[in-house]
Amino acid sequence: MSDIIIFDTEYTSWLTAQATNWGDPGQEKEIIQIASRTWKKGTDWREGAAFDACVRPLINPCLSDFIKELTGISQEDVDEADVASVVFRNFAEYVGNARPWSNGRDIDVMLETASLQAFTMPMSPDRFGSMHDVLYAAMRAEVGDFTWKDYPSGRLYELLNLDLPVTGKIHNAMHDVNSLCACIEALMDRGHDLSCLWD
Repeated sequence: MSDIIIFDTEYTSWLTAQATNWGDPGQEKEIIQIASRTWKKGTDWREGAAFDACVRPLINPCLSDFIKELTGISQEDVDEADVASVVFRNFAEYVGNARPWSNGRDIDVMLETASLQAFTMPMSPDRFGSMHDVLYAAMRAEVGDFTWKDYPSGRLYELLNLDLPVTGKIHNAMHDVNSLCACIEALMDRGHDLSCLWD
């Protein structure tokens, strides 16, 4: 496979949500942003087509102050955005035949959003992969042990001392995608084998 998609999502959250695993009443996970880059093997990741879209949540249309501060996504951003069924369809068209990879199981929240909003996913979840294990194994081989909580996607580039133009806040999906791509590129340049992403 010559093309892959590195993607990231953001979804509704509240100050206590992670501690309770979104278990408090009214705390449903709905996607509010999808961002990605297409990456052809052997090319510069910066050359790939980008996708960046906010998503209007339906069950909790008003964003919490916590998630607005965390991601930099404003209430106006989601109010003016398309709903998930439309954005997911647009994302599927953008993905085409490429393989989408995220740093974790982002597809699970996409599926949860589709279920909550009662629409069918426009592409098979079997196509989506998590690169978390292979990426963090290479990162630890390069820099030593660290925790993913201290270094989520948007901060990984700091561990490799990379100069990444800041295009948004950490936990903004487009910034996080750029951080992931920069890290994968740097790790491969330093001799780590991540070719499995394209296989």
